[in-house]
Amino acid sequence: MRLYLAAPNDLAAERRAVERVVSDVNVRRRSKGVAPIELHDWHSTLAPHALLPENVAFQNLDVRQEDVFVGLAWLAYDGPDAEGEVATERDVETAYAYWKTLRRPQALFFRCMRSPDSLDAIDPRAFDRVGLFHRRFDAPEKNRFAFGSFRTIEELEAALGEALDGLDGRVERPAVEALGAHRSAGEAAERRTTQFETKMQPGKAYEVSFLAIEIDRWRELAADDGQRAELQTLAAAFQQLVESTARTYGGELFSWSPIGGLVIFWARRSFDHAIMTGLKVLHNLPVFNLDPMQNPLGEAMDIRAAAHDAVIVFQQPIENIRSADVQFAVDLLRGNTEPGELTIPRRLLERIDERLRPHFVFKDRFEREPIYSCKLPTQAKESEQADLDDSLTRFRRQAQRAATLLRGSASSLDPSALDAVSNAVDSAYAVLNGFCQSYASIDYNWSRDFLERLAETAAGLRGQEDELWGHLRESLTHHQGALGVVKRLEAVVRAASRRRPRPVVILEKLEERCRSLAQGGGEPERAATTVGEEVLSAIDGFLSADELDNETRLTELLLHHKAALLDYVGTRRDDERYGTLMDKLWQAADLVLLDDLFSIRGHQRADEAKVSDALIAQGVDHRRFRLVRHLLGSNERPDQARLASLFERLGLEMEANDLQIICRCLVIGHGDAEIREAAALELTPQAMWGVVSHPAIPIAAICAIAERMSRKEGEDARKIFFDCTRSRIEQAVETFRTRDEFNAVTRLIMLLLGFSFLVETGYFERFDDILRRFLDRAQEKGLQ
Repeated sequence: MRLYLAAPNDLAAERRAVERVVSDVNVRRRSKGVAPIELHDWHSTLAPHALLPENVAFQNLDVRQEDVFVGLAWLAYDGPDAEGEVATERDVETAYAYWKTLRRPQALFFRCMRSPDSLDAIDPRAFDRVGLFHRRFDAPEKNRFAFGSFRTIEELEAALGEALDGLDGRVERPAVEALGAHRSAGEAAERRTTQFETKMQPGKAYEVSFLAIEIDRWRELAADDGQRAELQTLAAAFQQLVESTARTYGGELFSWSPIGGLVIFWARRSFDHAIMTGLKVLHNLPVFNLDPMQNPLGEAMDIRAAAHDAVIVFQQPIENIRSADVQFAVDLLRGNTEPGELTIPRRLLERIDERLRPHFVFKDRFEREPIYSCKLPTQAKESEQADLDDSLTRFRRQAQRAATLLRGSASSLDPSALDAVSNAVDSAYAVLNGFCQSYASIDYNWSRDFLERLAETAAGLRGQEDELWGHLRESLTHHQGALGVVKRLEAVVRAASRRRPRPVVILEKLEERCRSLAQGGGEPERAATTVGEEVLSAIDGFLSADELDNETRLTELLLHHKAALLDYVGTRRDDERYGTLMDKLWQAADLVLLDDLFSIRGHQRADEAKVSDALIAQGVDHRRFRLVRHLLGSNERPDQARLASLFERLGLEMEANDLQIICRCLVIGHGDAEIREAAALELTPQAMWGVVSHPAIPIAAICAIAERMSRKEGEDARKIFFDCTRSRIEQAVETFRTRDEFNAVTRLIMLLLGFSFLVETGYFERFDDILRRFLDRAQEKGLQ
């Protein structure tokens, strides 16, 4: 292993410290029988190729697969070299591009945060160039490299020593061994020479594509010695299926074992051929499983596949070929691909034929790479358990990420950390909503065992969500003194308070329903339509809830006790709770309106009575709700003086919060864009976050808030706005059917394009996922 070091002249002492660290690490490596690290100067290595085009320079660099790059920076990069370029800035940019393109992320970047002896030592322009380079690491979860900072030489030595010690186990395995294809010498001799071996020249680099594919649950099946002969038949038939399919697309087996292996494609548009092979094998699998000559086990098999481009330097024997990208495909297959699924990284998605792209949807990130998948129906019931486990794992990952950041000090919650909290919370609740949608309908043919596991998963998600919500609430108190932090943190917490109610309530009922069915009790009893103790208890829960938990308790009432609630509103005026409940419902008027709109728009409960109708009906006649109904049907702008006059006519005095309640309702429910935008401008930041973060908010209301964002809010608020609304926008992109809906989404995307934070890698990737799908759907429907 060689370590290539790039460090400017103002870090001469740190350069010597790196030499000491390498010397110390080598002592430990020798004691383990590991080859020592050679220290090389990156600038000297790069200089002979400096005038070559980047791709040509990359191919001529004498860098091995296991080599590592270390880049240091402080106040400035070194001055211009003989060609007039800033030497070390060019060096680190080239290294960044090289390791990102052709190598695994064995690149380490360290920035010195020590204050200089004098401010005169800082050249603002030079210092800004250093900052410009390192700002790409603001969201560490989005880039592929290790990045750290240090103030003292001791801190640098400790961090670098730990990083280098950790590289011992990361030396690349030969690609041919990646899927466990361990052949004996005799077997290797029997393998026929492939066409690509006769066409490629040793030592020359080639751009190819690989398909990694394997049988799911093979090791579990192989543990049963009683079906060894059947497994041998299955393995041979599966190899034949893959080999014959790949041959149609110009591919050949690169390495193989009973579980599966690697297929190589090297002809023109090899990436399309790799994907088509994977999809065709997945598509043909049901027929394969029905044929006892191919699958004699009597149970259906599932497979998984992943594809990726790779630059390889051809060697013979091919067992010596090493490639980070091939290893990435194998790791992706094993680490983030489900049965019946073909996964690819974004870099490959951008190259494939436009007819293939719509079939791949954004899935997740793996080793900080955006991953897209095409999933076909699975054969095995075990995949259902895998889906359940996956939901728990993905939610836990995001919740722990948010909790870790929130436990830090106020100084650690800088804008970058708060962005990460916001994104983690958004991702966590997106997992919950997706889970609830997946199991909105229960199949009565599901086994008792699966119903019990589904109930356990729902309970586990509820418990994890409760912990996440507790961390969010506690964080407001913990950071109360830090005004700059609290303002942004409060926006994130209020957004979560609107995201959580529906999934939390649905998960509770899903668990109850599954347990009842699993125990043979049939459907749980439906909620009573008349007022009983359970309903009164739910009303008490709503009345005692604080501002952050209001919506969760109201959602429970509206989802499970609506008929009884309406009965209470119409018949219990003498109850001691009645007046307090009416005040509470007015404070949550926008939530009541949203529930009514959700019923109408989605037709889920279109035949149900609406709460707002009950509140203005004869016998109740809540005058404030009647005023909202009037304003929703008029073109009166929400001017404070005009609203005060309307209140006066009703014999009411308009209180300070009434304006905010009415404006929230107008943003959500008015049909005129100008009125919605005018109402959005009247909202306080607190009221605005309450409106925009609701998962059922109409897309037109998001547009109104986006207009406000573009006119009067700063960068931090715009980032939180994007995180709060991203799931809702994705849903709108996937479901628009009319020209009006299409126009609303188009307008929203155009507004987002005006937000400058989208130039940041993490935000751009998330926005580009939305944009790509929107353009594909528009093309599908023939819309301009």
